Amino acid sequence: MPGTFEVNQVGKREDLADIIAIADAKATPFTSMLKKGKKATNTLFECQADKYDDAQTGGVPEGKDVDTYEDAAEYREKIAGRLQKFRRTVLVTTEAQEISVIAGINSSDVNNVPGADEYARAKAKKAIEIKRDMEATFLSDNDSRAEATGQARRSRGVGAWIAQTAQTDLPVPVAYRTPTASLFSGAIGTFTEDTLRGLLESRWDQTGASDELVGIVGSKVKNAVSDMIRYEPNKASNTVVRSYRADIGDKKVQSIVDVYEGDYGTVELFLNSFLPNNFRGYILDMRFFECRSAFMPRFEELPNMGAGRRGMIEAIVGLSCMNPLGQIKIAATA
Repeated sequence: MPGTFEVNQVGKREDLADIIAIADAKATPFTSMLKKGKKATNTLFECQADKYDDAQTGGVPEGKDVDTYEDAAEYREKIAGRLQKFRRTVLVTTEAQEISVIAGINSSDVNNVPGADEYARAKAKKAIEIKRDMEATFLSDNDSRAEATGQARRSRGVGAWIAQTAQTDLPVPVAYRTPTASLFSGAIGTFTEDTLRGLLESRWDQTGASDELVGIVGSKVKNAVSDMIRYEPNKASNTVVRSYRADIGDKKVQSIVDVYEGDYGTVELFLNSFLPNNFRGYILDMRFFECRSAFMPRFEELPNMGAGRRGMIEAIVGLSCMNPLGQIKIAATA
């Protein structure tokens, strides 16, 4: 049975530094930024999307009575998603808990994971891992999926929410799917500032707003954006000249882009290790994303059947995108 047994414990008191270091300490910015929606009362949740009618410029003749009426709800559509159950488990044997003295157990590790004993440390570590599970799921290309025999219910990831074609399950209504011009699928070497500007322009054409956006990007996309300040893009009639502002006397060259400001909005970039790959990136209006939940991660102690203390951390949550129309996806290739 999987769990922590005394015989295979790593870090039993020998001649070790009094610290436990978790090597893989990757942040989960997307899940951390998600606003929390109202408590879900069904495993299938819905929201309503709507849009304004086109502006009218024709005017009304003098003396004309009202003889037609408008339907203010004609563009209203439902957008649906599903909840997914997440689970991590803990088992620490009686011997592992009561006898062994583990280096670092009496203090937080370098990633501030607390724990006065093996069981407390196990709970803290699994709590971090379940949040990482949620981050990877929410940023994935997974489509939503209904529960079936031997098949878990699944929530839709950002990669599937932002699509021009219909999803397999609970498809987004046609009027609210992301337009092709807001999607990039070419080689990363062709992703230039003109490309980024075009994506943002497409989003502006749909929303009419230059907003503060969040860019959740892999390392290759981040490199491509940083390269936008390193090279001089050649135009047919002129060359755009850029120069560093750093004082060479400091013996330091800076080539860092964490915020991109353009005509069609401002994008704050966040590197993320839980995207489908390093060539993926999303530019998102976070106002239209929510975490819907029956309950957020919580720990439940399970009966000790004799082997030792055990428990589980569970969450039932789902990602809701209330309007995919104003989002951008970069699905580049090598």
